[in-house]
Amino acid sequence: MCRFDLYWEEFALGGEFDGDGHRTQRGRWRGDRRADRRALLLGHRRLRVTSDDVMPDRRHETVEEFRTSMVPVRVPVRGRLVRTVDSSPLVLPW
Repeated sequence: MCRFDLYWEEFALGGEFDGDGHRTQRGRWRGDRRADRRALLLGHRRLRVTSDDVMPDRRHETVEEFRTSMVPVRVPVRGRLVRTVDSSPLVLPW
């Protein structure tokens, strides 16, 4: 199972917002790297953003990065269930 702050099933693309704790707390940072590997091995892509990425001077660039990453998935994503940060299930058909 993978967890994402945001998830677009048709693109197998997850978005993650990382606050300062994700880089300053060693255990959290390591957990994030494990989650990245697990998601990738299951066929999901993950884009991480920080508070700087959503500030007015960078927001347009960040939106474009997500937009250009939204390519429909051609190969089925492995794994049957993905949960978003609010724990609502996204049941995958394969």
